[in-house]
Amino acid sequence: MRFCLQTLAILVFSFLTKPAICQNTPIYSHYMMDGFTINSAMAGYEGLTVFNLITRQQWLGLDYAPRTFSFSFQTRLLQRSYKIISRPNRKNKFI
Repeated sequence: MRFCLQTLAILVFSFLTKPAICQNTPIYSHYMMDGFTINSAMAGYEGLTVFNLITRQQWLGLDYAPRTFSFSFQTRLLQRSYKIISRPNRKNKFI
């Protein structure tokens, strides 16, 4: 009897939690216009201040179809570019 109750509890729990794991990871198809959406290292790459708003709706014509919204803002923090890693040379005496 105890085994039957445990099995029933596990089945009920698995059916109740199944809708929670059915969500997909958003897939962005506009990555050529906004590289920052895929790779955050692209922020400030162009040297301009950029605002991006991307919206996508799958399965047009169906009620409650998945929708994805993304907003990003990127700008350069400094006017000049700086190298983070310096290679060894005679000037910085690594050689």
